[in-house]
Amino acid sequence: MKVEKVRLNLGANSYDVVIGNGIRNRLGPYLRALSSGEKVAVVTNPAIDRLYGAGIRKSLRAARFAPTMIRIRDGERYKNLAEVERIYDQLTL
Repeated sequence: MKVEKVRLNLGANSYDVVIGNGIRNRLGPYLRALSSGEKVAVVTNPAIDRLYGAGIRKSLRAARFAPTMIRIRDGERYKNLAEVERIYDQLTL
């Protein structure tokens, strides 16, 4: 799979964004090459989950991952510590 990595330079908070045509349906094999773990969490919103969630879950399960879909609501008012706590709680189940 051909992918492109774009580095977001944010100092100590820098991270890579991986871009590739149809990557969401090949996410499982891509992540399996990076990890031997079993659990994976996908943070998304309800609209994106409805559109692409089934394909993402299928790809992750085929690669022997146990995916957890964590849905966050759209909007700036949901970008707060209470929402972070809710996400964290789902990650620690």
